Amino acid sequence: MPLFSVFFPLRMAALASIVVLSACSKKSDDPTPVATIYNISWTVDGKDYIAPATSNRVTVNGNTVSIAGSYLVNSNDYHSLTLNIPAAVGTYDIRNTNSTSLCVASYQTSLGGSGNAYTASNTLGIGSGTIKVNTFTATDITGTFSFAGTDLSNSAITKTITNGKFAIKR
Repeated sequence: MPLFSVFFPLRMAALASIVVLSACSKKSDDPTPVATIYNISWTVDGKDYIAPATSNRVTVNGNTVSIAGSYLVNSNDYHSLTLNIPAAVGTYDIRNTNSTSLCVASYQTSLGGSGNAYTASNTLGIGSGTIKVNTFTATDITGTFSFAGTDLSNSAITKTITNGKFAIKR
């Protein structure tokens, strides 16, 4: 049997294996990082609101951070949200009146010339809810929140804010 006829099928099989293997791509083990979208979002009465980064502000004063954002309906009407929390990663119970840290969440509306404010506060002992700070760095603050706020002018009126998220650039 000629040498060519013995090695030719082996060489063709090896070449075919190389072609097939080189056509396969390796799946990356590192997931592509997802860009952070900086905003504050929440749901009230079944409606979702997003305060874009351009309408948000953050102020750090010692051990407390204040985060605020507004959803503009038009030039006169808005929905806004303010959170005052400890300047650290953690989960904070808004109603914990024994806490030495300030923890306040407030939802405000101004619609048709009439405004309301619904507040949950450990210093006032009203409302309830939690604020969780996931990230607190020199550049970013991220977290989640939900709370039931009490109307300061009529304590019988409350408003529940759910699905709250914030990602703020410092």
